[in-house]
Amino acid sequence: MPLTSPKIIYLLFFFSGAAGLIYEIVWGRLLVLIFGSTTNSIVAVISAFLGGLAIGSLLFGQIADRLPAKKLIKTYSLLEIGIGLSAAATLVLLEVIKSIYANFSDGSSVTLGLLLFKFALTILVLSVPTILMGATLPILVRFAQSQNQSQGKSVSLLYAINTLGGVAGVLVSAFILIEIFGLQNSLLVAVAINLTIGTFASFIRASDKNLKIKKVQNLQIGQILTPDKLIVLIAFFLSGLISIAYEVLWSRIFTPTIGTLIYAFATVLAIYILGIGIGSLVYEQFAKVIKRKNLAFAICEAGIGIFAIASVILTHKFVIDNGFRIAAIILPATILMGLTFPAVVALLKNEKHTGKIVGASYFANTAGSITGGFLASLLFIPVFGSSPSVLILASLNLTIAIIFIAKETTASLLKYASLSTVLVFIVFGFWFSIHYSNIPFFHFLFFSSFFRNRQFRRRNRQIVPLLPVQR
Repeated sequence: MPLTSPKIIYLLFFFSGAAGLIYEIVWGRLLVLIFGSTTNSIVAVISAFLGGLAIGSLLFGQIADRLPAKKLIKTYSLLEIGIGLSAAATLVLLEVIKSIYANFSDGSSVTLGLLLFKFALTILVLSVPTILMGATLPILVRFAQSQNQSQGKSVSLLYAINTLGGVAGVLVSAFILIEIFGLQNSLLVAVAINLTIGTFASFIRASDKNLKIKKVQNLQIGQILTPDKLIVLIAFFLSGLISIAYEVLWSRIFTPTIGTLIYAFATVLAIYILGIGIGSLVYEQFAKVIKRKNLAFAICEAGIGIFAIASVILTHKFVIDNGFRIAAIILPATILMGLTFPAVVALLKNEKHTGKIVGASYFANTAGSITGGFLASLLFIPVFGSSPSVLILASLNLTIAIIFIAKETTASLLKYASLSTVLVFIVFGFWFSIHYSNIPFFHFLFFSSFFRNRQFRRRNRQIVPLLPVQR
């Protein structure tokens, strides 16, 4: 018998998020066993994963707008089944690339050429399932919109539920599945989840009276993006870059204080995803309070930057020795990160092209995340160190915030650009004081004496893998 309530789709998307993070954890650890446990190996794995999500969201965002409403849920069903089957096939592909990679390296080299080779092999393994994963969000947002939900509500609710499912996936995989069943069997559990979701989704039937989506003119994403909207996408690209770089940097800062790498990474990642899920969930209430859309996005970016700066100060003034204290430090910033996605979709709002808008937004943010992962590993950490890099990135958050405040007001853009320059200088000065604290001005302004001991600098430059290796 068909499931008459389309609301069941939210429960299914929760489990879809859980399965997706189980895959990420398991794939990361399996690929690290092949490539070696260098940070660059981890970046290659995560970048390939995020790249697939980005491509899937962009491609299927355009397809979603062309599909008749009755076929949207059927498409989602097929996507989930496709994810499960292609993810199962990765177990075979992993053995293939293991043989290929063994001919080129013993897993200990960190050259740029080898990094690109790792990235190419990882894409070979992860491309199909991750592209299909990225396709699910724009398809379901379009379907939810057909069920009398606004664009903003459907985006925030689906994104929040899927993200909170991801929290469950991280915790279950790290603390239960892998410990009991091992890596390969844990991946097969996620495969079974996807196949079950796809089967259940195939029985969902929406009533005809709710199917409000009409066929719209077939426009490419470039045709619906005005210069103003393009600025929003560029800002969201930078926001994604900054956010993933924070994740890498915070993982390095906090992992030594928690314990073993397996549980430390799971704790940090779960807190990070939990904050993003909470932010997406409360967006509707946030939007009712802050009704000016540019200002809403600016508040999010400014808050992220301020809390990031606070994280550096707190982690070096106090002993951070458990997950609760880590959550207290990074959760506020990650909640604001969760608000940014629905806030950007609201800025780009176009009810007739929901799929394209959601797909383009997700693509821009995820492409930024990939870039941020590489920059954190290859530039920020080796050149500046972890905590100074957080401060530099915070200045970018504040700059984005000021630009969008300027867009919301009639005040001179030059005035806000000048203020932005001052803020960049202040935060850069904060970093500068860490390395050159003998200069009186910076020493006085940023009370940097507690940054000066050498143990602080060594700790922030140590190499800690972003994903745990197999025990």
